[in-house]
Amino acid sequence: MNKENNCHCPVCNVEAALLDSFSTQRARTQFQALASIYPVLNHFSSPIDLVEYLHEQDRAANHNAGSEILHAVIHAIAERPTEGFGQQLLLLAFTPAIHKLCREISQRFPSLPPEDISQQAVLCVLEASRSTFIARQNGHLLLALVREFRKNTFRWAIKEARVATAEEENIKTECPEQVSEGTLERDYALDDFLQRCRSRGVLSDADYELLVKFHCEDFEAMELQGSRWRSAKAVHHRLEKILNRLRRIAADPDSLQLNSAAVPTSPISPKQKKSESGGGISPGVCPFSNSEKGFSPELSRPMPQVETDVTHIAA
Repeated sequence: MNKENNCHCPVCNVEAALLDSFSTQRARTQFQALASIYPVLNHFSSPIDLVEYLHEQDRAANHNAGSEILHAVIHAIAERPTEGFGQQLLLLAFTPAIHKLCREISQRFPSLPPEDISQQAVLCVLEASRSTFIARQNGHLLLALVREFRKNTFRWAIKEARVATAEEENIKTECPEQVSEGTLERDYALDDFLQRCRSRGVLSDADYELLVKFHCEDFEAMELQGSRWRSAKAVHHRLEKILNRLRRIAADPDSLQLNSAAVPTSPISPKQKKSESGGGISPGVCPFSNSEKGFSPELSRPMPQVETDVTHIAA
């Protein structure tokens, strides 16, 4: 475990505030009251001891060792009297994973402010802890929770970056000398092609939605499988059939009377798509400490002892 933390990013500032809050006698009293409700917590003398234990289990081969404790924390969040304290415990436990996720998103989407990214990541952690999907998990709860909040945070970042790009293009439209005509014309032609295919029944609404989700919104094939497609392989097979059909239509000069240059001339394989997306929402193997920094209850910089409730960080 690292004993020093010289990072001053928003996530680490939240970690410092949580550590200060948990170092007080008030926090110890609250933790004892929580342990009286959930006996699995009785093995720990303080909330920081509990989080340290979770991080130690995270480095072990069995990532399910902390699931019983995590279940207790999630139940505590669902109850109003213990909601705030449970949220603080959960956030401190997942601070390293949140830190890594925010770093990845900042590198991939540099236009997004770090403060917004960290706030959204925290919000997604708390929302994931309340989801029915997580509540149904028995084994692998740690991995399921971290996968869920990473996926939702990346989706938010993709949408926010797309909005920022659209706003930037609107600004550039007012300055024609800065506009990349080739790129804009290609985008408009492709969108026009797909919309006409839909209107003429060549491309169904379901197929159009599948194309958009997979190639534009970075959904993984395994996320799209369900009652319509029973496996990720079936999703890839369907996508390839759709693309082949669109290429045949674009290659016919009398078909839809559109410019065939808007349609890709080579298939986009699942491997290529995954490499282009950067593997954004894969959780890795370490639910808590999957980060270049570790949880550090002994910070190198002196921190004031403040008796405060830090649950507002998720607002």
